[in-house]
Amino acid sequence: MRPTRLFRGLALAAALAAAAACVGLLSAAPRAGRAAGSPPPSPGPTFSEYVVLSTGSAPLYAFFVPLSALVWRRRQRIEPVVLLVNDVPGSRAWGTDAATSTMLRYLARWNFTENLLFVDHSDQRALNNVALAQVGRAFVAGLCGLHGRLRGIGDANTTLVTTDADIWPVASGATFLPRGNGSMGKITNALCCGETYLFNTTFREFPMSTVALPVWAWRRAMRYDCICDVSAGPGCLSEAFARHINAELAVAFNYTSAVELSFAQWSMDQRLVSYRISQLDAGVRGAIELAPRQTHADRIDRSGWQHRSWDEAALAAFVDAHVLRPGHEEGAWKSLAELLRPLLGVQPGDPLWAEVEQYVSEYRGAVASQALAHSLFPDAKKGRL
Repeated sequence: MRPTRLFRGLALAAALAAAAACVGLLSAAPRAGRAAGSPPPSPGPTFSEYVVLSTGSAPLYAFFVPLSALVWRRRQRIEPVVLLVNDVPGSRAWGTDAATSTMLRYLARWNFTENLLFVDHSDQRALNNVALAQVGRAFVAGLCGLHGRLRGIGDANTTLVTTDADIWPVASGATFLPRGNGSMGKITNALCCGETYLFNTTFREFPMSTVALPVWAWRRAMRYDCICDVSAGPGCLSEAFARHINAELAVAFNYTSAVELSFAQWSMDQRLVSYRISQLDAGVRGAIELAPRQTHADRIDRSGWQHRSWDEAALAAFVDAHVLRPGHEEGAWKSLAELLRPLLGVQPGDPLWAEVEQYVSEYRGAVASQALAHSLFPDAKKGRL
């Protein structure tokens, strides 16, 4: 991701209300049609592994989140956590414009409503919206009181995997998870990045796609326990993120030159997480697998993307795909669709694929209409309309 601007968000309650108006029901909202005094609904399934996706509302990344969530759930059997950062200043929030409204509607249609975490951020001193979305992934393990499909995060032994919204997993879920036999965590492509420097310390830098650790290890590494009891109210999440993440980055930036500031925000998530992992005691560090990769050979990368058909035999040589952007544009989507169908295990005539195509069409139209509105009414882009 590339940082663009500092932002002010609306209160999380407003974001939740706007999203609820769009998708009909969020996990925090009461269930429609339930009589007073009736027993609570079944808590539903629990999961032992989650993957954390995050994005601001910019189409470059936000478009991919419903599709990436589908791939992780269907192909990897790993349940997504979707972190949505309110990054548009002024009066706009998730669900109040056509593009985010479309995205939320399809997340609800594909049963991800209970997987959503909305984060508002109004303190602009330490980080921009992209940095918040990125760094926020490392703090999901500190959330308490989650319910519905996310309640498994309350188990200290649940594994949380970080990844990027614009990376689709191709290999099996086991590729990204620790193999056991004394291994409790796994960092994929762990030798990619060499050494970096932070807090007067030199250490190996790891990529955020992917870091898989149990909840207890995330908490020990990041030096928090329960940063927020989500059941206490909708403002808790934003306040906790602002407090903890800003505190971390305010200290981190004391060791970063002004010239390096922009890049530092872009990569601060993996630098901060890598530093914290380096400070774990030797026994814990030794139980984290450092899995090397050759991404020039085992990644389907947008830098050398070729339009082609894919089947399982062709996919077997690859670990993941760094997908074309902007994915909603017609030319890119034609190539992406050829890859996404086998990843989802569907054919062109399947009902799910028809919904995917409809989502892409509606999202493309929403972005186009917003671009037209912004060109005709520039103040709309600033949230003044």
